Amino acid sequence: MASLPPKSKSLNVGGPKGDIMSMSNSSIVPSSLLTSSQNLTSSTPKSGLVPELKKKKSSGLSKSQISLESLEALQFQTPQVGCFKDDHYQVELTMNPQQKLNPFYEDMAWSVALNSEGTLLLVGGKSGKITGYKVSNGVVHKEPQLVFEKHSGEVLSIIFLSETLACSSSSNKEIFIWQTTKNTMNNYKKITVDDNCLVLKKGKDNSVVLGLLNGVLEIWDYVALTKIRSYEIKASITAVEIGHKEKQDGYYYVGTMDGTLIVLFDYDGSLKLVTSLTSKEQAMICHIIAHPVEPLIYVTYSSNKLMVYSTDVSIGILAVATYKGFYTNGYAVHPTLHPNGKTLFIGSATHGIYVFPFIQFPISKKTEIIGFKNNLFIAEKTPVVHVVFLNANNALFIDAKGNAAVFSVEIN
Repeated sequence: MASLPPKSKSLNVGGPKGDIMSMSNSSIVPSSLLTSSQNLTSSTPKSGLVPELKKKKSSGLSKSQISLESLEALQFQTPQVGCFKDDHYQVELTMNPQQKLNPFYEDMAWSVALNSEGTLLLVGGKSGKITGYKVSNGVVHKEPQLVFEKHSGEVLSIIFLSETLACSSSSNKEIFIWQTTKNTMNNYKKITVDDNCLVLKKGKDNSVVLGLLNGVLEIWDYVALTKIRSYEIKASITAVEIGHKEKQDGYYYVGTMDGTLIVLFDYDGSLKLVTSLTSKEQAMICHIIAHPVEPLIYVTYSSNKLMVYSTDVSIGILAVATYKGFYTNGYAVHPTLHPNGKTLFIGSATHGIYVFPFIQFPISKKTEIIGFKNNLFIAEKTPVVHVVFLNANNALFIDAKGNAAVFSVEIN
């Protein structure tokens, strides 16, 4: 039986406050998750700003307390080649002229999933549809292979549970488990939950992890359709990651709307709190991704900040680096690690794509790192929100209007 780690004290993780730039009229969260204007406290945003984070009332745990400010579209060029270089890496991105896929999705794509074999790509979002595309040798086939239209609300999260089994959630408290092969619309199961699920993760064995907006983390057996574990956090869950390495087995990293990073451990049949870390500016945690090899997690905040945390259980959960320079629009922009684990890609509302180098581990002191930037866009005025590596040499970029293109990626 695994031993329970010692409980750490809560820490405050400081960082510079940043402005959140609006992204081509795209929301930072699905519009159907927003509360009505009468439930929000009024404020006057600064010129050129954004979505603003609001604290929840105790009676409104199931709603996102976020108001939106639309901005005029920013003026950008659309270069076909991008080049990033520092002392350690040179990254070249070149658009494949035969793989400019416009339109690729009808509207904002909130979630994208690629199966482990890299043969099927699922895209879902604001329209409520999930479209599946065949992928072969780093090339996306232009005609959809499948369309799943069972959801009645905006698609929030999509994951693969196996090569041909998908799980998806929507803004109407719907979670479906469905086959991506024949008879897709009639071959599905449903998980019943009490609130909207903003994030899904594939767990161990036959389990799926749900992060709900009412502040409850749930783990389900998706074969038996039974709940295995649950943990109440009492703050809307906006991000979830699971420990990958052997030493991180059983760990769950949970991000909330008020900027708290919570670490849980699966011990003796239940989830136990290990530690929690809070951000001084209480900016929403948008995404958490774990490094595939090193004991590190990357956490993006709606305050234009990406923090790197050590998850080495022998020293505790520590902030070891801050990546700065980019402007996201909260939940819309997804960070992505290159398959080699040495570079991280993230879109920006002002500079197209940022590429950050890998932090050598172990790290002796906390550092601040500015990423390489390039005004690389698929279409003018529209920021890139997803970077999906089809293989080590080809990446699919998807922007906030559903345009997409495949770029060749060279890292030297």
